[in-house]
Amino acid sequence: VIELWDNGLTGTLAALALNTGLLQVSLGGNQLSGTLAPISALSSLKYLMLDRNHLSGPLDSLALNPHIVSLSLASNLLSGSLSVLADMPNLTTVVLTNNSLTGSVTVMENRLTLEHLAVSSNRLFVTSPKTMTLNFPGAAFLALSQNGIAPGTVIEAIQLREPAILDLSGQEFSCPYPEVYFDILRLFVC
Repeated sequence: VIELWDNGLTGTLAALALNTGLLQVSLGGNQLSGTLAPISALSSLKYLMLDRNHLSGPLDSLALNPHIVSLSLASNLLSGSLSVLADMPNLTTVVLTNNSLTGSVTVMENRLTLEHLAVSSNRLFVTSPKTMTLNFPGAAFLALSQNGIAPGTVIEAIQLREPAILDLSGQEFSCPYPEVYFDILRLFVC
């Protein structure tokens, strides 16, 4: 376990590749830069928390870490598609807020193990279809705000675990409001 939050650390993640038995890396709130490529050497990794750094590039190297359970990479400079997450079946928590990621969250639909998905403030729905269905039956928290869902898009149905929080704020939906398959505690729309 490496846990060094908010220490002003600089450099890249290259030195981590020498510690292949690591289970948890928590280096959030530093000034680390470079790509996630060195993480691919950590075959035992289950928890990766690198929020609030200056990491860039795609998520692709994470495909070699299928055992990751919790992934938190918010507020970096990451780009590219979420498609690599389809090959990570053990994820329960995904926090990728405030990056420049593209694609669709549908690569993680229908997972009963996914409990927390926060991908706000990216570019995930810039080319969204006119009708969208979201199916996350295990999720108790789903944050999709500020993702550029195209004006005129109708969200037809959303399935979440009960009780749940759903944040779809900062979009330009057309009504009607989505039909939601659970008793809503909080629903944030536009």
